[in-house]
Amino acid sequence: MKKTFLLTSVLLFASVPALAVPVEDRATGEMGGQTESQTEISAPAFWQLMQSELKGVFAGLESSMEQVIEEILTPTGAPEKKWQESGEDIAAILVSRPGGLTGNALLTTGEVPALTFFGPIPPELMEGWQLVQAGVNSVAPADAASGGFVAIGRRHLAFAGDQATETLGKAYCTRRDVGKFASHVRVYRDEQFPFDAASETDRDPEIEAMALHHILGMMGNPKVCMVYEAIDQNSFREVTYNRNGEPLGNADTESEPVRIVQNLDLREQLTSQVTSSLFGEDVDPEDEELPAE
Repeated sequence: MKKTFLLTSVLLFASVPALAVPVEDRATGEMGGQTESQTEISAPAFWQLMQSELKGVFAGLESSMEQVIEEILTPTGAPEKKWQESGEDIAAILVSRPGGLTGNALLTTGEVPALTFFGPIPPELMEGWQLVQAGVNSVAPADAASGGFVAIGRRHLAFAGDQATETLGKAYCTRRDVGKFASHVRVYRDEQFPFDAASETDRDPEIEAMALHHILGMMGNPKVCMVYEAIDQNSFREVTYNRNGEPLGNADTESEPVRIVQNLDLREQLTSQVTSSLFGEDVDPEDEELPAE
């Protein structure tokens, strides 16, 4: 999921036009385009308000998405013998570590930091995170048997849990089409950041996360398999195949190794590590300070 997300978001967002942001005038109660009046819209309400706007913006991008996905899923080599046995049994390795499946996860760094769990998600991990969007088929992290978080900006996380996977040897494969992937995704917002819909500084991170969420939702859940090749005791290279054993090298382009981590912290390991913005400017973590307590 995260590899496809990175490639498609970079390629598609360049064609997304600017969004008109409706905000409510406190004095009149009316909705306007770029009004700078003070507002009383909560972050979850702002997300709901913007959905129809975003659907219109992204309606014309589905054909572009299909082309990108087709390129990513085009085999880059001949079928490899015993490809499904070439890697490590990553779940067994996690089980063997102190804390087991709940206390260990796979961390992907780079432009799209991600944290993947092969077992239950620790409930305390979600403290301080506000739900702003929930797909109709999504599950909460506390109720998921497994799942993964992806940073969509420095204030937001996308979570998908209980996705249909199966093992082929030591490979982990998606086993069925889940339909519209967005219906299986939840988005959480870091409550440490205040939100004022009249503030461009507050709106921009929300709009960026919404755009990335929509791109993620258009991706679907392609039928691919992941093999984990050991680099050292804690680091692994993800190698992507189709079910015929043909390598999908385009999906692995510029992908970072994953590593086993403990002391799990969604802010420290994911959102605080984001260094780029879809608004075209690099983000310096030192420039975005949390509000004073």
